[in-house]
Amino acid sequence: MTYKQALILMDHALRTGVARAALEHEAAALDGHRGIRIFRAALDFASGSSESAGESLTRDLICICRIEPPELQFKLSTRHGNYRADFAWPRYKVILEFDGEGKYFDYRPTEQVVRDERRRENDLVEAGWTVIRIGWSDLFNEHLFKTRLMAALRKGGGR
Repeated sequence: MTYKQALILMDHALRTGVARAALEHEAAALDGHRGIRIFRAALDFASGSSESAGESLTRDLICICRIEPPELQFKLSTRHGNYRADFAWPRYKVILEFDGEGKYFDYRPTEQVVRDERRRENDLVEAGWTVIRIGWSDLFNEHLFKTRLMAALRKGGGR
């Protein structure tokens, strides 16, 4: 298993309620076994706040790019209600959203989801936030990902 695969699994385990201590206990029991370094590295970075494989890989890419760690599942209020951002840098007023296809096709009619997302984004922009949306293809272009995110953070740093 690769590190990225292990990270996705560790994040999922923590998100679904597996205690970090239980995973650490398992890691200790596997000392010396093949793959234990990857297991431990993934566990060290794992977070139950990542709600999808895409969010896990985005968090990893932020780290690889040596970008300041964001707050995960950041709660904020706008005049139309409360929202939660996948990744936020409140000091810079920058939000990064990972858009997987499931959001648009699996839970509600696509037209309603698109309309709700547009309203949400407008509310956030009106409140002074910069919103960056990424998808799967963005996770495989490190240079472009870093360039876009760093430009938004620099712009937000001048507020």
